[in-house]
Amino acid sequence: MRQSNVALDPIQLTFCTEILRPLGFGGYFFVNWAGSAGSGRAFYRLILNAHTSMVLMVWEGSDPDWDNFLAMDNIRQEQNLTMLPAILGYDRELGLALVEDGGDRRLIDILFAKISDIKRVIILNSVMDQLIAWQNCEVPAESRIGARALDREQFLWETGYFKEHICGLMPELVDLFNDEFESERTMLADRCDSIERTLLHRDFQSENIVVKNQAISFVDFQGARMGPPEYDLASLLYDPYLGALITPQIREEVCAYYESHRSLNRENLAYCGCQRLMQALGAYGNLSMNRGKPRYRQFVKPALINLKSVVEKVPEVRQIRVIVEKALVIWGNGSHSVLDI
Repeated sequence: MRQSNVALDPIQLTFCTEILRPLGFGGYFFVNWAGSAGSGRAFYRLILNAHTSMVLMVWEGSDPDWDNFLAMDNIRQEQNLTMLPAILGYDRELGLALVEDGGDRRLIDILFAKISDIKRVIILNSVMDQLIAWQNCEVPAESRIGARALDREQFLWETGYFKEHICGLMPELVDLFNDEFESERTMLADRCDSIERTLLHRDFQSENIVVKNQAISFVDFQGARMGPPEYDLASLLYDPYLGALITPQIREEVCAYYESHRSLNRENLAYCGCQRLMQALGAYGNLSMNRGKPRYRQFVKPALINLKSVVEKVPEVRQIRVIVEKALVIWGNGSHSVLDI
């Protein structure tokens, strides 16, 4: 069996071969490393011929998100969600799944290419088309995904996660997390929990959107659940991975396009933006300090900048605004950002 870059172990090879042969593919393919995720999953791209590739996912079978991953494939089939790569075969005991290849061109790489802002808006509007189709699909309330929600409890968990790990990065902030902060984060949780729920990706950012032959796919969707549609929209429009690339004008044009196809509450977008960016900052702190992934420190500043722009639209979160402004001063002095790149 010919391979390049990496070699699969015998169990992985047997698993892939047993799935591919009934599909009309022989036992010859190239194997390339396709990346990893914060959850510990690893990905290998199988090049079958000039036109066909698939992705092998290696993932600890005991992870409970496997159930959500499989449940989303059922919804994909029932609702014809073309933006989700199909699962071709899996063995949870082995921790292996073979899925369609959504593409190796990530949205982040496409947007950072030397293209005009007009082109960026066109690309983002195409993503909006798929996001709207995703949000409009009907998920049975009794299904695993339908019964799983980003609710008040989860929103409070997100802001608690933010508090814990942003203080880990910047202990000088500890005293600012006072009763006013507690009141504001409760208000945010109540407000976001009151929004009508649709299907939610939960991590809808530019590294989880890929393109192949002009077709857009969503990956890393095992966190899917029901929740406010503005949460996913805010996740992309205020994506710290994109930083200043998404200008206020681009953001407004994409919002207007979304709004022309689906109802959008701008206040809800700001509230959800607060939630999402605090969750992201908590994740960057946790990943960089506790998971041995210091590269995430580089996203702290753009996340803080975006959070500052969002909290300015939510007058009720005065203390959160104080925390963000103080954090920007601390982080900007260089003592905490030596690993920024």
